[in-house]
Amino acid sequence: MIRRLFAVTLFAVSTQFSTQSASALDVRSLLDDVNPFSELPADQTRPEHAGLLGKMYLEARYNQIHTDEPVVQPYDDMYQGFDLTFNTPIPWLKELTEVVGSDVFFNFQEFSLGGSVMSTSLDMTVNSYQVGTSIYAAAFGPIRPFVQLGAQFDVITATGNNGSSTARFSSNESSFMVNVGVEADLSDNFAVRVMLNANDQRFSAPPLTTDLILWLHERFYIRGGAFVTTDGNDVGGLFGGGVVF
Repeated sequence: MIRRLFAVTLFAVSTQFSTQSASALDVRSLLDDVNPFSELPADQTRPEHAGLLGKMYLEARYNQIHTDEPVVQPYDDMYQGFDLTFNTPIPWLKELTEVVGSDVFFNFQEFSLGGSVMSTSLDMTVNSYQVGTSIYAAAFGPIRPFVQLGAQFDVITATGNNGSSTARFSSNESSFMVNVGVEADLSDNFAVRVMLNANDQRFSAPPLTTDLILWLHERFYIRGGAFVTTDGNDVGGLFGGGVVF
């Protein structure tokens, strides 16, 4: 989708948080009050593992992705942007079975690129909105295979200028989201997550991400890793962190 829009456009012209127990309980209680998926008591402990599945968290990350797309490279070879994610568990599913868990997540991502060649310039922004559920196996101890299902809505805007005229284009596209992956504990405070975005329409091939999750505190973590599409055209990294409630 992005490559098609590139072609048309060029042709036309990421505080310190209190660690006191009382404050932590107040925050969790407040979130539980407004969380329609939560049925657990406010003092219910989170899953005892080093990953993120089954936990309520808010996360922000910076993204930088190098592209080898020949249509884009004369203008810019780097996507840069950020993403925000909110995840919350669905407790009632574990009441039905102890071997399967489920979360609901909401994600917003923005990245852009732009540049000029002689008298011609290109500026493009991609905004993506995702909502979905993560369904994961909770019966294999430190290893948790999962699948994510949901919907994705992409808004792409691009502006091209050849010095004498300007052309603006936009494209909206929705798609069914299918991600498959595995999360595994490497230690008590260190985990790895590998995920394939099997139906991501923004790139020329499905992206594969490998993330390391390191806990600095029981409620704070940093997360970073590598991004590569399966055809090798887009390669980059993602880094950020989050807070667990």
